[in-house]
Amino acid sequence: PDSARPPTTIMATLAQVVDTGVSTAAQLEALCAAKPTAVFFWAAWHEPSKGQMTQVFDALAGQFGAQANFVKLEAETVPEISAKHGVSVVPTFLFLKAGGELMAKIEGADAPGVAAKLQALVASGAQGAPATSAPAAGAGSQASEPDAAMSLNDRLARLVSSAPVMLFMKGDPSNPRCKFSRQIVELLGEEKIPYGSFDILQDEEVRAGLKVYSDWQTYPQLYAQGELIGGIDVVKDMQAEDESLAVQLGLADATTTDSSGSAAMNVIVDVTQRCKHLMKRSKVILFMKGNPDEPRCGFSRKCVALLQEEKVAFDSFDILTDEEVRQKLKELSEWPTYPQLYVDGELVGGLDVIQELKDSG
Repeated sequence: PDSARPPTTIMATLAQVVDTGVSTAAQLEALCAAKPTAVFFWAAWHEPSKGQMTQVFDALAGQFGAQANFVKLEAETVPEISAKHGVSVVPTFLFLKAGGELMAKIEGADAPGVAAKLQALVASGAQGAPATSAPAAGAGSQASEPDAAMSLNDRLARLVSSAPVMLFMKGDPSNPRCKFSRQIVELLGEEKIPYGSFDILQDEEVRAGLKVYSDWQTYPQLYAQGELIGGIDVVKDMQAEDESLAVQLGLADATTTDSSGSAAMNVIVDVTQRCKHLMKRSKVILFMKGNPDEPRCGFSRKCVALLQEEKVAFDSFDILTDEEVRQKLKELSEWPTYPQLYVDGELVGGLDVIQELKDSG
């Protein structure tokens, strides 16, 4: 869910739902033996984990506390648990299936990602629950599996289309975690190919699901315009072709020639298409100056505060990092200022509109 229940409902249930008494790995294992468990690592010195993400976690606990355990741990006070699960930054969220298997791990203040993973975790618990003799309960359990699969497929479809060229790899471009990922990063760099990336080591659900979605069993995987290109061997073969890699990936054409008679590429990466991808990247996304942790203008700061106050889970994009997007989005939305809030790809408005919506209830 992208908006939480009213605060009064949440606060009435939190004391019963969020567990802050776990202090050892054995206690955590016992807790998640029979029930899915979400674990939130925070630090008192880190304001976003102490403030915004605590509100998000508490809101989700109020909504899903009957279906999953919620554990909140101050990372530095539980070194055994932190070391076992490789927790080195805050906030970090672990999503453990019933039995203790890690389903996903999120590092950073990614409220939409946490909400999505929580929904998937709850669905995994429903699928794994033993069947009962009651017909209605049995029917509900059967229905949850295709619903969860559909939700994952929808998420994968958005991910592979989130940039004109998307690389799913181990690690990130600045720190590849396997030699094949390193090779493809170097190749794309040589060819000056702009691309987005996704670290599949940070999300086991995506890592496993994308293999089925793409019918491609290894990583890295490269996508262009939402379609699978292949792995490192395929991309190497494409690089060896006479036609440039940029042309083959749909990022450029070679219809003109330069003064020497050689084909001259005309980059046609469409900023309009990029904006449309961004607008639909998450159910709720805020285009702002800076980011929720460090807003760079008073209006963005107020807008973030309003959304957090209402416990709305949202994604964000810093328009100061991309001048093309900054200018084109104003044109597409016919809204000349920032911040701009979008829901399901549609413009809601700026700070004044959000304030009016809040005041009107």
